[in-house]
Amino acid sequence: MNSRLRGLQTLDLLAYAVVVTSVVFCLGLVAGLAVGNGLIGAKWLLFAVGFLLVAYGTLRLRPTPKWKDESRLDFGDEPRGLQTFVADALPADYRLPTDERLPVGLKILVAGVTVLLTSFLMETVFGIGIGL
Repeated sequence: MNSRLRGLQTLDLLAYAVVVTSVVFCLGLVAGLAVGNGLIGAKWLLFAVGFLLVAYGTLRLRPTPKWKDESRLDFGDEPRGLQTFVADALPADYRLPTDERLPVGLKILVAGVTVLLTSFLMETVFGIGIGL
């Protein structure tokens, strides 16, 4: 495996994590402003969604048991929705074919950790939500 491929895989992974974090933050900010909490609501939504993404990403990384019929439950790693948007947002020289991308479960797991890290930084660095 060459270093260019690893670099492009890392870029794809980080781009997905940044986009997911941005989307969750914006949704949390809108919801927080709607109920009068502002950034505190965004921080709490980041916290909750971050844990859910970490759990879901971990489940997606589990290997399929040998006894399980794979034809019935084929989730696949074909890009859909937000993954397609992130892949298309990258410049053409930096796009990877589907078979060379990292697993979707790993992308979701890293995105969940990034979302949790953002929530943590909002509280510890910026003081959002301390002393409610």
